[in-house]
Amino acid sequence: AYTVPSLLSWEVKLNTMSGLYRYDSENNLEPILVDFINIQDEGLTYTIALKPDITFPDGSPLTAEDVQFSFLRAIRQGNFLLNGFLKDSDDDGFADADAIQILGELSLRITLDKPISYFTSVLATTPYFI
Repeated sequence: AYTVPSLLSWEVKLNTMSGLYRYDSENNLEPILVDFINIQDEGLTYTIALKPDITFPDGSPLTAEDVQFSFLRAIRQGNFLLNGFLKDSDDDGFADADAIQILGELSLRITLDKPISYFTSVLATTPYFI
């Protein structure tokens, strides 16, 4: 039940939105919205602290709730880059809602289905954009 991303929508998002990470002009992964990340439980758990004072164009502050909402929306739409990596305890092909937990106004925890060494790179893809 995965959806294939449209290349046009992917390109529009790359030029109008931001994710937790991005690749710079020299192809180095750099945090954009992340202040720090702590990887635990042998790579299954990512605790993320968002940078403070980040705002949307309308001036409203970025919160962990915004990140959770964006990720859950992509999960419900069947995006394979979320559903294929995040915890899916019932194996229905859709990540569990509790795979993205809010810990505080600017912090959240992401739980993977299995350890993925390159998961921070996956966070730089458009399905993870806020």
